[in-house]
Amino acid sequence: METYKNNYRLKLANLELIAGNVAAKQLQLQKKYILESEFSSEKLREQNTLQEYLQAAYDVLSACINMEKLTKN
Repeated sequence: METYKNNYRLKLANLELIAGNVAAKQLQLQKKYILESEFSSEKLREQNTLQEYLQAAYDVLSACINMEKLTKN
């Protein structure tokens, strides 16, 4: 269970970092320092990171439900 919780915390921290990167890339794009393709790559990375975060959250919830089922039996 602790492993799932730690993984969740790490994924959340990673998501927050990526969100900051996307904001920075968007600013760079607006100032024409980078190409649209580079910004799109960062947005895709953000979407993948969000998916990993959501999977980690699901894993924690699933583990909690399974633990509860085991303790009731």
